[in-house]
Amino acid sequence: MKQITKESILSVLEQNKEGLTTTELSKKIGLSRSVTSLYLNELFQSGDVDKKASRPVLWVSINERESQMNVFERYIGYNGSVHDTIEKIMDAILYPPLGLPVLFHGASGVGKSYLAQLVYQYLLEHKKLQRNVFSVLNCADYASNPELLSSQLFGHVKGAFTGADSAKRGLLAQTDGGVLFLDEVHRLSHENQEKLFQFMDTRAFRPLGEEKEVVHSNVRLLFATTEDPKIVLLPTFYRRISLIVDLPNFHDRPLDERMALIEELFRKEKKQMNCELAVSPSLFNRLAEGKYEGNVGTLLNQIKLLCAQALRLHHSGNNHILYVNDCSSLPNDYQKQIWINITDQAIFEKGTHINPEMLQLSKDLQKTQEFVDFRHRFLHSAVWEQVKLENNQDPFLLDFIKKITDQNKKLINHPELTQQIVYQIAYFVKENHSFFERKLILTQLKKIKKQFTRTFLFADKLTMPLDETFRPISLLLFTITLIGKISEEIYYQGLLVAHGDSTASSIQNVVNQLCSDYIFDAINMPLDSSVEDVINAVSKWLQERDTSHGVIMLVDMGSLTHIYQELKPQIKGDLLLINNLTTAYALELGQMLLAKDSFHTITKTAEQNFHTKIQYFSGFAREQNLIISSTLGTKATKKLKEIFIKYVREDYQVIDLNFNELKEVLKRGVNDESYLRETRLIIHTAMIEEPISIPTFNLLDILDESGIEYFQSTLSEIVSPQNIESLTAEIVHFFSKEGLVEKLTFLNPDVIVKQIEDVTDSIEHRFHFYMSPKKKFNITLHFALMIERTILGEKPYPVPDQLYDSSLFGKPFYPNIKSILYSLEQFYRIDISDWEIYVLFEILSN
Repeated sequence: MKQITKESILSVLEQNKEGLTTTELSKKIGLSRSVTSLYLNELFQSGDVDKKASRPVLWVSINERESQMNVFERYIGYNGSVHDTIEKIMDAILYPPLGLPVLFHGASGVGKSYLAQLVYQYLLEHKKLQRNVFSVLNCADYASNPELLSSQLFGHVKGAFTGADSAKRGLLAQTDGGVLFLDEVHRLSHENQEKLFQFMDTRAFRPLGEEKEVVHSNVRLLFATTEDPKIVLLPTFYRRISLIVDLPNFHDRPLDERMALIEELFRKEKKQMNCELAVSPSLFNRLAEGKYEGNVGTLLNQIKLLCAQALRLHHSGNNHILYVNDCSSLPNDYQKQIWINITDQAIFEKGTHINPEMLQLSKDLQKTQEFVDFRHRFLHSAVWEQVKLENNQDPFLLDFIKKITDQNKKLINHPELTQQIVYQIAYFVKENHSFFERKLILTQLKKIKKQFTRTFLFADKLTMPLDETFRPISLLLFTITLIGKISEEIYYQGLLVAHGDSTASSIQNVVNQLCSDYIFDAINMPLDSSVEDVINAVSKWLQERDTSHGVIMLVDMGSLTHIYQELKPQIKGDLLLINNLTTAYALELGQMLLAKDSFHTITKTAEQNFHTKIQYFSGFAREQNLIISSTLGTKATKKLKEIFIKYVREDYQVIDLNFNELKEVLKRGVNDESYLRETRLIIHTAMIEEPISIPTFNLLDILDESGIEYFQSTLSEIVSPQNIESLTAEIVHFFSKEGLVEKLTFLNPDVIVKQIEDVTDSIEHRFHFYMSPKKKFNITLHFALMIERTILGEKPYPVPDQLYDSSLFGKPFYPNIKSILYSLEQFYRIDISDWEIYVLFEILSN
């Protein structure tokens, strides 16, 4: 049955040559989307299907994919770090009638010239050229003689200068109907830059020495430079370049792309030497870790020398395989060791090399939507049961499993959390840890920690007992496989500190177990520890955590004022200190953290219920910051934060708040002017009624043209000018219908949008008012995400009492909206919470 299903999928994909989404394919074969996804991933791993880099992802049969490959897919990184860049290039060069000028910017050896050649090939394939001509002029070759350079570019008439014995057609004329690539364009003199931008405006020029007649040319222009184009080019010339493409250095590329580049260079050497090649994994890692001044060019020279050395030392006439490693000699048992064979297929692309899981993991870290697929492949592979049978007494595995299990008991006492994954990770680490350089793993950990901070911190504590040799790769795998099992929505950091060998950790164990989540960390201090010792231990703990939302500490000793004075400079948000550590207090706080109660609510509850000394120290943030808040739910707010972090200046902090938190922060800001003294801008999706002096911007205004202009001017001090347009484009996409499709996890967007349109019509009719297109879009977005949140069981916040007495345009709001929403509740079998209705009222009433 399984094989029949796979054959059915392949047959459908071959009939739909442009590709299908998972949802479209599931409908055609009559299976659920989740089951179809599992089959597609198996076919992807076996090399029978491939993904098109699109939104949403399109699946195609591998044969059809190969026949449809566009030339840019030869550029390593097309499906990775430079995909969006190449999409912009394709848009620019296909712009009618002759494309837009494009400038490639990057250090020497990053692939500027190669990309220019691919542009030419792409235009050839799409029959966009009048003549099949590709000319290259390196302006640096003539930089010392601007007149000669001008002649090369524009041509000259007889007698134009000394030695001009005959007329000459320049490259602009010779390449008419084709592509002209000007490398090192910054070496053009200002005079020649002026001539060139005048040609770009008119498509006409005069050869050197010509005073009357003009020459016309329909040449397409590409440029390249290693310098900052804004500095080295005339502003008038710079403004006429429609697209500037920044290409990364080799060492800034993702791991899988560096590996693929190295592999491709070895493949070229294999063809050059006409023999089979095998490369040691340690050499691959060393090359991938390198920083090369000349980028790929320097790397190629290194690989040539390594191959030449191997050819001289190790190659014999009877041996058809050339072994290349990073030593001057081969080990005696080299034929028994693991080598990477350089084949005609891209092994790092197809996932057939000795560690496909880790390579795929490296790719998945660039695209977080692939995490679930990776976890499924890693955890449910049929190989694990056989491995367990063959290795159930292996000392390494038994020791690894015991250490993780014991640590789980200390931290959270939730064995089900790790028992499914610990064996797979232990075996994987044992077999593969030596293949990966520590720096490569740490780079990936740094990326994942930003997005899944609490999961990372739990995995960090969990793997502490492991030997340092195995810990980095173990930490990475535990972090990824635990995503979704540790809540990332507990904003405030919780810490228990007590004297004794296990006092704090024992309470931590009980509270985390009863809360079924990783709520508190614990620090056990020796009995003779001073307050200064405690401060030093807590200071180290704070360095690893995001304190912008606030910190809650329960301690059993010392002056709270003294602890505050020492620690508060490290804490960006609020600090609540409770001078009594008991299980009851910690459990009550843990439950409030799980319920997402605000810091203010937690503090008031502690003041009223805890019979002990409490000190609450306010302070929103100590660094320049901008606040982001959305009524669209926690996930949407975090996504907006991720977008802004990429573009704001490094000295600015981006703080995300839910709707309830924002209202409390603004109220406190009104009463205490110093509270928000470092906040420069508030980005939101609801009306702000509080009279604050801080600039605010409603992101939904970006749907208006005037709103975009105001948005960009508001951010001018926070985002550099060259990043403003990219940030704006990402935000507009986020609020587009296509963006809505991406944000929905399982709802059918076509169905839900139609249902919401019916609801908005009912709201307008019932309350007798007109909604603007922007407000309707806001409502559509809110409703779609609200239904998914409700289906998933997201816990609501407390609701203000005035909701039940509120009115909208003279009509009671609550009973009327409940009746309007009844059809949605019945269709999805949900009960929309009063909190969601309150947020809806806020949107509609403003």
